[in-house]
Amino acid sequence: MKPKRLIAVSASAAAFLLLLVCVIARTSFWFWVCWQIVTAGLVTVGCVGEWHLFLRPPKQDNQEVHQRRTLRFVTFAAIGACMQFIALVYTIPDALRLQMEVAQAREGLMRAEVARLELEKQVLELVKATRARTISRQTADALSRDLINTPTGQIEILAFDKDPEAIAFGLSLKRALVEAGCTVSFSAKSIFNLDIIPRIAEVGPDLVFCVKEPSSPPLYARTILRRLQSAGMKADGWPYNDSFATNHLQIWVCPKARTGPSDEGAAEQGGGHVR
Repeated sequence: MKPKRLIAVSASAAAFLLLLVCVIARTSFWFWVCWQIVTAGLVTVGCVGEWHLFLRPPKQDNQEVHQRRTLRFVTFAAIGACMQFIALVYTIPDALRLQMEVAQAREGLMRAEVARLELEKQVLELVKATRARTISRQTADALSRDLINTPTGQIEILAFDKDPEAIAFGLSLKRALVEAGCTVSFSAKSIFNLDIIPRIAEVGPDLVFCVKEPSSPPLYARTILRRLQSAGMKADGWPYNDSFATNHLQIWVCPKARTGPSDEGAAEQGGGHVR
């Protein structure tokens, strides 16, 4: 076999073996790190060498030496370029893998953000559910303004006697109404379940307004109800009791649970009924 053909065959076999090694070892991180360093070194040496020879033209009697050096540096650059091409066996799958991992990480972050927002919402709802109800200073002042020059009647506030939070809420409502010029009494007693009034029980109110005539409740009662509703409270009406005076208003302070209280004792004593 001629030397040139032998060199070509040897080079081809070496390239094939090198490619096989690359495929087998393509999962080795440090192998490919070293590979890239060698590749970059070969390309750099080849390019710098060619640039140096280009800046120094050969002398008349040194043409052959200059040509051999040029061929050597070109060979270095060509080998480096081929090695970079072979490195694609590792870099392309690795880039795809990294892209998938980034997409999965983003998806995980989105799920975590959704979970965080849901947890934050639940925390806010829990805080709201456990926060004691009260009549704010702003609402009390608004009630005073609303009821100026408005005739009022007797207001009776009832709260569940086994619910300290409802009692405190009822007392704060009493103070606000007294400041507005109303005549108010407060009592804590056992009162029945609002489930017997389905329309109101479904709302889960904070306050229920009870009057003598539900079709035409007193003006001041409607004014107080609208003001409390505008303040964000769940206030509802109008159950009735036939024993009440026309301008009498009874306010039930309900527990914070779904079911709420009512004044069973008052209804029985007055001989009326609640619907």
